[in-house]
This record gives sequence, structure tokens and C-alpha cells, in this order.
Amino acid sequence: VAISEDGKIIISGSGDNTIKIWDSANGTLLKTLKGHEDPVSSVAISEDGKTIISGSWDQTIKIWDSASGTLLNTLKGHEDRVKSVAISKDGKTIISGSYKTIKIWDRESGKILKTLEGHTSSVNSVAISKDGKTIISGSGDNTIKIWDISQKNTEENLKNLEQQLQVRLEGITLVPTEIPYNKVIWSKQHPNHWLNKAKNGDSEAMYQLALIYDRDNKNLKALEWYKKSASAGHKAAKERVAFLHKWMQSNKKEDEMGGESTGHKNLP
Repeated sequence: VAISEDGKIIISGSGDNTIKIWDSANGTLLKTLKGHEDPVSSVAISEDGKTIISGSWDQTIKIWDSASGTLLNTLKGHEDRVKSVAISKDGKTIISGSYKTIKIWDRESGKILKTLEGHTSSVNSVAISKDGKTIISGSGDNTIKIWDISQKNTEENLKNLEQQLQVRLEGITLVPTEIPYNKVIWSKQHPNHWLNKAKNGDSEAMYQLALIYDRDNKNLKALEWYKKSASAGHKAAKERVAFLHKWMQSNKKEDEMGGESTGHKNLP
């Protein structure tokens, strides 16, 4: 759902493949927009209230005239479901999130300006700052990423300037993993902080390191620190080790029975 800047209309997207425009004052349905072939997962409305953006499981983004309900353009470029959309304050730029990728579009021409890669799962939410210089993305990989799009860089340079703040949703630890110009922000939550404490026998620090490696799909390192933490008496680590042991045994049995192999598996 989305609401106009003046608060007068509400936009909703639905599993019936439609977008509906509502009068927020009395709940009256004003228009129903049809055009998507699959569920509409996200909607946005421009600040002036004239343009509606919709993203759908049909892998497209559609641009609509809110007054007439006319479909103005269909943007194609994603290879998976579009899970999130946003539009800049000036209405010139559209942001969309899909599986592992974020795309930046020129609204007028419908062309892709940039593709941002870094997430390892679906990008379920995107937002753009009022000055149009920063994009925020939230993903099923349990991270939030902050992207700097203020300069007209090549895609390669944009990746180098990308500021990623990994947010572990099971806690409040912020772990900067790639800071522009190689400037590292040191804080007590930095992995090296946990490493130093872990070397001194701190079971909680060992557990925190295991969670970081687990998040980054570094399975062997994660298991190593889970086991060390468990050996040091950490209750949650013991439970995690027990669970992973059962999980690995289960996968081993599936492989022995001739189940389909998918190569290295991430920890559950």
C-alpha cells in the first residue's frame, strides 16, 4: 500500500493482479487498474500524486496516470519477481527490488540506469532519500544495505563506493563490511572486537563470531565457532550445534538414498 503526499488517496496492490485507488476520507473505491499478469507485490505514488508505480510477480514495473488510470509504460528487465518499488521525490527516478538485485530506472524513458548487486536473497523493500542520493534496501538475507548513487559513476565504480551496513536481525549489531575509500568504522561491534574477546575465552564473543560467519555463508568457520562457544558453555551455541548436527545427518541420509545433490549447502 501507499498514500499520496496530501493524504487524500490510498493505493493498494493485490494478489488478484490489480491496483486499486481509494478515497482515504470515506473509503470509496475510485479506480481499479488492470494490466499485471501476476500478483502486485508493491506500489508507490509520486509526491505530486500524478503517477503510480507498481511492481509485480510478472517481473515488470508499470507506470500509471493516477487521474485517468491509463497505463503509461511497462518496464522490463528483472529476471525474477519484482518485490518492491519506490519513486524519487522529483519523480524522475524509479527504484525496484527483485531477487538479489536492485534496478534504478529513468521514469521518462523507461531505461535502466544502474543495476545494484550485493544481496543474496530477494530485495523485499526499497526506499530513496529525498535528495535522491541514497538508496536503502532490505532483503530476505537479513541485511539492510545503504547505496550511494550521488555521483554519475560507472557500475564498477558504484560498487566500489557502495556503503553496505549489514544488520543482523537477530540482534542489534551493525557490521560495516565495505566502506567507501576503504575507511573502516571501528566500533565495539566490529568482528575484530569479538575475535579479540573470543581468543580470551569469552563464549558470547565466540557465539557472535559464529553468527557473523553463519550470516555470510562461511559454513566451516561458523561451525568452528559454534562448537568453541558450545564447549565454553554457551547455551544458545549448544542448541545450534545440536540442531546443525541433526540437519547434517538428515542431509547425509538423503544423499545416501540417492537424493538430488545441489553441491555445497548453506546452513539453515
